[in-house]
Amino acid sequence: MNQQLLIITIGGLMLVTALLAFNYARNRRMKLERVIVKTRNRKNYLYTFYLLYQKIPPLRRIFKKQYSRTSLLYPADVTVVNNKVTKDMTLGLGIALAAAIFVILSSGGSIFYIGMGLVATYVTYTHIINTRYENLYVKLLQQFKVFLSDVKSNYYSANRQLDTAIYMTVDESPYEMSLHAQKFYDILNSDDMELEAAKYNDISPNSYFTTFLAIATTTWQYGDKEIAGVEGTTTSNFIHSMNELKNEVDIELQRIKRNMYLFANLVWVAIGPIFFLKPIQLFGTRGITELSDYYTGSFGTIMMVIVFAASLICYNLIMGSKDIMRKEPEEQPILTKISNWGFISVFLTNLANKNFSKAERTTEKLKLNGERIGYKQFLLKRIIWAAVLMAAAQILIIGAQMEQTKRLMNDFSNAFNTSYQFTDADVEAMEYVTKSYLAERKEAGIENLDIDELTDKVQEEQGIVRRDQAQMIAAELLTRSHELSVNYYKWFYLFIVFIAGIAGYMLPYAFLLYRASEMRKGMEDEVNQFQTIVIILMNVDNMSVATILEWMERFAYCFKEPISKCIMELPLDEEGALKELRLEPFEPFRRFVNNMLNVNSQGVVAAFEDIASEKANSNEERKIDNQMRAEKKADRAKLIALVPLAIEIGGYLVYPMMAMSTDMLRQLNQSFAG
Repeated sequence: MNQQLLIITIGGLMLVTALLAFNYARNRRMKLERVIVKTRNRKNYLYTFYLLYQKIPPLRRIFKKQYSRTSLLYPADVTVVNNKVTKDMTLGLGIALAAAIFVILSSGGSIFYIGMGLVATYVTYTHIINTRYENLYVKLLQQFKVFLSDVKSNYYSANRQLDTAIYMTVDESPYEMSLHAQKFYDILNSDDMELEAAKYNDISPNSYFTTFLAIATTTWQYGDKEIAGVEGTTTSNFIHSMNELKNEVDIELQRIKRNMYLFANLVWVAIGPIFFLKPIQLFGTRGITELSDYYTGSFGTIMMVIVFAASLICYNLIMGSKDIMRKEPEEQPILTKISNWGFISVFLTNLANKNFSKAERTTEKLKLNGERIGYKQFLLKRIIWAAVLMAAAQILIIGAQMEQTKRLMNDFSNAFNTSYQFTDADVEAMEYVTKSYLAERKEAGIENLDIDELTDKVQEEQGIVRRDQAQMIAAELLTRSHELSVNYYKWFYLFIVFIAGIAGYMLPYAFLLYRASEMRKGMEDEVNQFQTIVIILMNVDNMSVATILEWMERFAYCFKEPISKCIMELPLDEEGALKELRLEPFEPFRRFVNNMLNVNSQGVVAAFEDIASEKANSNEERKIDNQMRAEKKADRAKLIALVPLAIEIGGYLVYPMMAMSTDMLRQLNQSFAG
């Protein structure tokens, strides 16, 4: 009995000891995990910034916009996208914040310069974000090129099982490309392949990924077959299509890399002059005090705004010529909402109807440039631009007058320092007397006195003994009083405001025309894309014009609307719908539609046989053409980038020095003549 009790006691003690040990180990592990989590959180500064961006509404909107772009490159990986966007935003905001601090510290209290500098800082931030996104896009495109080669290789290794070939490539691909490869595999093995493919098309990074998916789904649905190759050989239709796509990607990569090389740093050349306006002013006025009259008055303010406007305009022109990535269509909900208001809608409609042909041409240019607004919204945009520039011109004029008044009333750095016969105390007293008289100039009536009368008045009222000292004060008073009397709002300022309004009304249209000059390249690329699609589909059995048009619509950008209209009219009159589509003015597209008209009579392969042969011989020509076009645009962009710098050097640096030298020579001649 005692032995059993001992055994039970020992067992109970062992059980309690085990439970206590287990509880201690669990508590220690949980404590250790909490320490690890805290340590990770302290080190993961990105998470801290992420929370900050989500709490501040303006930053949250910027984060959301950047997230939507980056998520196209990282499908289905929220954590990576959040980290990538947070890292890019933190870098961009850090540089922008440093630039903003530099602007504020060097502003000298100028509200104009601070405002313009902060706008330039925002442009700098936007450019940094766009550049990082472009680099990531190019990285993914390079990975995609390797992915295509790997799929081709694995296709034969997997006994032409396409899904297996793609699955084998997932592990071989870098992280970014593996996410898309996994998507391709999942789509092929989904219950509704067409629906999943359509979903992916909406989030595809570019048309090349969409084209691969088109090749894969078409091969998966209709099967692969042997087609005629070179020199009497045969090849797989899938491999042939992949070769065509790989050539397209290679041409695009070469084009993008060359553009990035040619346009490198041009944006900084265009924006940079804004940040050096105040440093130039401070350097000039401290070294040569006579320059303060030019920099601190209305001239300096106007030149500052001119350099700022030139920098922003040139920046937009350069970005429009860069052509790294196709501009996505933009929604303009505010413009659309305002343009539909009662009296505004009637006014815009009447304005558009007065020149209907121009309205149609402009609408076409808007569509080709990716603007999701109609002519009425574009008219409203032009009117808003006109109103904004008129208001800006008015503010600039009034602000320049205020700056001039402030300088005349308070800035005496260049008034008496040239007179070496006076001590610092004398100069300080002279400045005080002049400033006091100017503050009360209407009551003092100094405008109606000549220099001798004013000199006597200054000596009498201020008790100044030296006649030459009082005479210098009187001369300065008369000069500044005259400048103050003519510093008022003149009638021709309204003419300047009106000219600014006309410029504002014309600028959106000028930008549209400038971008329209580049639209031919986009149209050529789109026709090449259509040719690639036809080469993919032409060897598929039972292929029809309707199916080809449906695939074309998925890839269309410039020609999306006419193709959509053709599809709607196709069941009623196929030949008539295609003939109407052929009315598009772009000649390569018209030739392509002519081939489609021959499908019913000759068959798909025969109708597009010449396109297949021409495309095989055109790749080298396209590479040379892309190179020449890029160099031509880069040369033009270099000249545009130098415009703000030339204005700053000529108008803000050279002219004040020349004007100062001229004034000094004139004063010297007058002194000799006297």
